[in-house]
Amino acid sequence: MRTERQRTANLAVLLVILAGVTALLQGPAFWLGQLVVVAATAFGAFQYLADLDPRGVPIESLAMPMVATFATAGLAHLIGPGPVYAAILAGGGVLIAVTLLVEAPRCRRPSTSGACSCWPSSMARSPSCWAIG
Repeated sequence: MRTERQRTANLAVLLVILAGVTALLQGPAFWLGQLVVVAATAFGAFQYLADLDPRGVPIESLAMPMVATFATAGLAHLIGPGPVYAAILAGGGVLIAVTLLVEAPRCRRPSTSGACSCWPSSMARSPSCWAIG
C-alpha cells in the first residue's frame, strides 16, 4: 500500500497537470476547464481524505484544495506560457500538496505505546494526536 506522502504527491501532480492544461485555454473554454479542475480536485481530495479517515469527510475540508488548484490554474493563465509558467505550476503543486496535508487528520488512531503513529515522539503526548471515539 502506498504511503500518505506518495498519495499526496500523486494527487498534487495530477491536479497541477490538469491546471496547467486548463491555463492554456482561452475564453469560455478556460472557465469550463476551471469547473473541471475544481470538480476533479473535489473528487480527488474527497477520495484522499476518505481513505485516511473512514469516519467521514467534512465538506469544508474540500474547499482549501479546490481554491489552491483554482488559483494555480488562474495565475498560470494570467502569466501565460514561459519560464515563469513552470515556476507557478511548481509552486502551485507545493501549495496543493500542503493543503491536502493540512486537511488530513493528524492521526487516525493511537498506537499501543501511547505515542502517536504519524508524528515524531516529541509531539506524541499532544491531546490532538489521539483518535476521537
